[in-house]
Formats: sequence, C-alpha cells, structure tokens
Amino acid sequence: MRLRVLDVCPDSRVFRPDGEKLRQAIVAAWNDAEVLELDFEDRRVSSVSFLDEAVAVLFLEFPPEVVKRRLRPINLTTTDRATLNRQIATRMRQRGERTAEADHARRTRHA
Repeated sequence: MRLRVLDVCPDSRVFRPDGEKLRQAIVAAWNDAEVLELDFEDRRVSSVSFLDEAVAVLFLEFPPEVVKRRLRPINLTTTDRATLNRQIATRMRQRGERTAEADHARRTRHA
C-alpha cells in the first residue's frame, strides 16, 4: 500500500500540526499484512518539525521493530532522509531513556 504525502498534506509540509495529520493517516492506513510506503515524491520537506511529528514520533508510540516492519518512507530527498534519520535516532534515545527510568522506578519501589 502507498500513502502519498501530498494527498494528506497538499498545502503545507512544514509545521508540527501538518506532521501530526500525516502521522494519524499513517497509523490509520498501516497493518501487519502489508508494508505502507510513505511516498514523498522527491518533494523537499526541509522541516525537522514536520518529519519528527509525522514519522519519528512513531518510534515513541510503537515498538521500533513494528514501525520498521510496517513503514517504508520512499522518494525522500537526500537531505530530508538524513534529517529524518537524525530525528529517529533522537526519538530512539528518548525511548531508551524512558525505559531505563521506568526500570529504575520499578526496582526502587520493590527494594
């Protein structure tokens, strides 16, 4: 299945609310049976906020292996792919920090 970014966000691909709109469309469209291709159609986004909210936040909301299995961003510019990869790495670190904090809190309560 393919989801075109321009179909979901035809007028703006810059702000967090635009990215949130796209993320909601991603979650509504994906399933375990088929990979969802998120097609940027080689249109430059150049917005950290949009890419973070649309895709990288998924790595906080869902297990990373689920996101990697279900979603395949395609036709990104080289610059946007690098930006998205940095944001995903940041969200993965945040996820790890949250997990470590939760583990510490559990151990402290049971000690």
